[in-house]
Amino acid sequence: MPLKVSYKSDTIDVVNNGHTIQEIVHAQSSVKYDGREYHLVQFHFHSLSEHTINGKYRDLEMHLVHKDDREHLLVGGVFFQKGKKNGQLEPIIRHLPDKPGKHKMDVMAQVDVSSLVPKDSALFSYQGSLTTPPATEGLRWFVYPKPLSISEAQLKKFRALYDHNYRPVQPLNGRMLGLVRQRAKGSK
Repeated sequence: MPLKVSYKSDTIDVVNNGHTIQEIVHAQSSVKYDGREYHLVQFHFHSLSEHTINGKYRDLEMHLVHKDDREHLLVGGVFFQKGKKNGQLEPIIRHLPDKPGKHKMDVMAQVDVSSLVPKDSALFSYQGSLTTPPATEGLRWFVYPKPLSISEAQLKKFRALYDHNYRPVQPLNGRMLGLVRQRAKGSK
């Protein structure tokens, strides 16, 4: 069953919530999966990654948190690995609130959320939990295995605020990983 992605440019508010930098999205982007539409409500970052590929952590992981009309969650995980400067992250990095509780509203006119996910069409999927308290179970995860680039200077700015704000990899406990195709809105 494919994941149908409809990410758009959107206005965001940037919040330092005390354990990560969180971007609150104003509900213009969404995904469809298994007959339900989930609206993107926020995305945030963890250093190191909270997922691994072949046992290897990535430098940073972004979680895209979606909710449907019944409050069910669906989360996407995007890896970032040190390399070239990521121009799409730069506007967010320029507006990082330096202290917990700080909130920068409408810091950018628009953020193109679609540019913050890999263009690959294959994703790993599993039934899991939130990675922060209360670690709610029963949500669908989609993880993009191909990392996007982030420069060392950009990564240092995130890590100056939150370094090692990740949950270690958990046992599978019988969960099965699946491979899912991604389709952009309008593709067949």
